[in-house]
Amino acid sequence: MTARTPSDGNDQAAAARAAPTHPFWSLPHEVHWQILELLDPEALIRLAFADYGFLFSRGLLPALSESRISYLEARLQPSRHSLVSRLPHELMLQVLKHLGPRDMMGLVLANYHDLVRRGIAPRLTPETLRLLRSDVHR
Repeated sequence: MTARTPSDGNDQAAAARAAPTHPFWSLPHEVHWQILELLDPEALIRLAFADYGFLFSRGLLPALSESRISYLEARLQPSRHSLVSRLPHELMLQVLKHLGPRDMMGLVLANYHDLVRRGIAPRLTPETLRLLRSDVHR
């Protein structure tokens, strides 16, 4: 067995990310689920993007794929022909509010660019995209 060296910084960062130390993360899975269901859509979306890997590992979010990350990275204009883009902003928030965390994030991942345009989803920074890429389910 080999000892870890300081050059393993990326591995250590990934391990630290996979096992957060804040007391919130040591709560039972069911409590996480209840807390997430109480968040407004914008807060849940921001939390999900902030710590996707851990929430996914708890079964709270859908898996990410390479193609989905590429879609998130692309600077696309939302399609004006999709049913989602035709919904008024207030109705979209009501739809999101009545979905569970997994389903909400599935809808967000599928319609990310439209939701950014509406101000519901955050613009992802290069650092956030890098972290999401490391969370891709293989």
